[in-house]
Amino acid sequence: MEMMPALRHMTYQGALFLSVVLLVACGGGSGSDSAVSEENKDAVQDATVTEPNLDSQALDSIYYNRRTPTGFYQEPEPDPTLFQTITHIKNTDLLAPGSFDDTTPRFEVCTNDFSEALAWSEINGSQLGVLVDNSASTIYFQFTRSPANAPQISNIQRVYKCDIIDRSTVDTRYQNEHLGSYTELPQNASNIKQLIEYLWLYGPSNQYGNAVLNTTINEDQNTFTYHMDMATLAPTANNNGQCDRIDLLSIDYNVDKLTGAIDMIENFQRSIYAQFDGFNILSCDE
Repeated sequence: MEMMPALRHMTYQGALFLSVVLLVACGGGSGSDSAVSEENKDAVQDATVTEPNLDSQALDSIYYNRRTPTGFYQEPEPDPTLFQTITHIKNTDLLAPGSFDDTTPRFEVCTNDFSEALAWSEINGSQLGVLVDNSASTIYFQFTRSPANAPQISNIQRVYKCDIIDRSTVDTRYQNEHLGSYTELPQNASNIKQLIEYLWLYGPSNQYGNAVLNTTINEDQNTFTYHMDMATLAPTANNNGQCDRIDLLSIDYNVDKLTGAIDMIENFQRSIYAQFDGFNILSCDE
C-alpha cells in the first residue's frame, strides 16, 4: 500500500543541501497572442504586468528571495525537525562501480512500473537508510529512507514516470537548453505547466539571485509554449556600496506536439540597477 510522504526539505539532484527553501508567492502574469484551446484555458494566467511593475517586482523578488509567483509548482513546506534530501535516480546510479567514467552521459531514468522503480531504489538505497515510505505523483515515484540511528534524516529518491517525461537525452553534467521529451497522451497544458515548473525547481536556476516573475502557457497548431519572465542578480553584484545589476530575461519553453521535445530559448531583455541595505531597496543608475 502506498503512503503519503512526509513534509520535505529539498536538494537539487543530490548536489546541494538547503537548510530552508521558501517559495513565497508574488503574483503577476504576461501577455501572449497565441490561441488557447478551450480545455486548456485554466492553464493560462492573466496578462497584467506592465514594465515598471515588472521592475518593482523583480527587485522585491530578488532581494527578499521570493523565487516563484502565485500558482507556480510547490513542494510542501519542510518539517523544521527533519533534514531531508531529494535526488532523482540516474543511469550511473544503476551501473556497476568502475563501469563508467567522466565521459559517460548522466541522465535521470524513468519507468512506468512501480516495482522497477523500487528495485532501482534498492540498488544504492542501503547507503541512505531503511525504506520508511513510498508514494507517487503525476510526475514521479518516490521512496523515502532514514538511517536507523538517525530518524530525523529523510533521504528521498525519485524516479520519473516515462508516461510524462523522458530525460534520457539530457546529460545532467551540463546546463541544457533541451530538457527531454514530454510523453503524456493525450497532451495536457496544465500538466505541461506543472512539469516545466518542476524541472525549473530541481534545475540549476532555482537558487538565490534568481526569481520567476510571471508565467503563461499557450498553444498553436504545432507547439505548446510556456513563457517565463525571470530576474537574475548578475555575478558582478557586490556589497561595496555600488549598484547591483539585475538582468530581466524572457524564457520560452517550447514543447513540440509531434515529438514532445522540450526546448528552452532564453533572451536578455534589459538590466535594472539597485541597492539594498538589508531594509530598503533603492533604485539607482548604472
